[in-house]
Amino acid sequence: MLTVKDKKKLTDTVISILNSHMIVLDTHILDHSTCLTVVNELVSVIKNSADIGVYLKGTTADDRMVKILEIVMEVLSSEELDGKITPEVQEQLRNISQNAELTATVLTVVDGVNDAVLEHLDANLDGRVTVQEVEDKVISCLMCEKAGGCACYADDGCCKGCKKFSKDLGSITAKIFIKVFCCGCDKNYITR
Repeated sequence: MLTVKDKKKLTDTVISILNSHMIVLDTHILDHSTCLTVVNELVSVIKNSADIGVYLKGTTADDRMVKILEIVMEVLSSEELDGKITPEVQEQLRNISQNAELTATVLTVVDGVNDAVLEHLDANLDGRVTVQEVEDKVISCLMCEKAGGCACYADDGCCKGCKKFSKDLGSITAKIFIKVFCCGCDKNYITR
C-alpha cells in the first residue's frame, strides 16, 4: 500500500512520537490513554501529510478513517520498529488500531471536536490556524471584546496590567496549543 519511502517517513515519525512519550526498549506495557494518544498523533500526521494524502484521495469521509487505520497498521508492523520498542508495546499499539470500530469512533469524535475548534480559531479561513490567530482569540476572550472590552480600560479603570497579561498569556497559550497539543512542532501553524 505505502511506498518504501512513505513507510520509512511514517515509521520515523512513529519513532519520534514514541520517544516524545518516553516509550523506549525497556517499556513493556502502555496504558490505554497513551496507546490512543500515540495512535491519534500518528493519525494526525497522516491526515496532514501532503505525501500521504494521495492514499486518501477519492475516499469518502466514512472510508477515510478506515483507510488511515490501515496505514497505521502497516506502519506499526514495520520491521524498523522491532529494534526501537518491545514486541509487547508494538502489539498493544496494533491491537488498539485493529479494533477499528472503537478506534475510528474515538478518533472521529476527537477529530470532530478538533475540526470545530480549529475552524473557530481560523480567523481568516485560509485552512491554517496560526500561532497569531490563536493568540488573538485568547486575547479577545480575556479582554472581553464581545462585551465592549475589559472594565480596566475605562477612564476610571482599576489597572493597566490586563493588556500585558492577556498578551503574554495569549502568546504562551497559542504556542503550547499549536506546537504541543496539535503537534505543530517546528511550525507556527497547523493545517485544518
